[in-house]
Amino acid sequence: MARILVRFTHSPYQNSHAIDGLEFAMSATNYGHKVSVLFEGDAVWMWQSNQQPPVGVKNIQKKLRALPLFEVEPCYVSQSAAATHCIDIPTSQGMLVDNARIVELIKEATHVVTF
Repeated sequence: MARILVRFTHSPYQNSHAIDGLEFAMSATNYGHKVSVLFEGDAVWMWQSNQQPPVGVKNIQKKLRALPLFEVEPCYVSQSAAATHCIDIPTSQGMLVDNARIVELIKEATHVVTF
């Protein structure tokens, strides 16, 4: 069983990276992999409450809330990115981590996939 860290670096509705990454993370658990996710840079915008996605685009918030149901956990959020973008991360959903911990997470993973 591989330990996969899925890194998100793009804003939620800029392109399909965010939704593709969430779907990848959820489907990887179906193959027995241990999956955790990390939100960095503009990806912390996925955590902004009351999002209004463009017409015809799936709401990222629903996918974020479903991650624990697919055993995708923990969810790590860059503390510096959240502070820079003034995003309040619910502690029940995301764990704030500093840059040193991010480096450790990357080293601990068998595979790192970036979206």
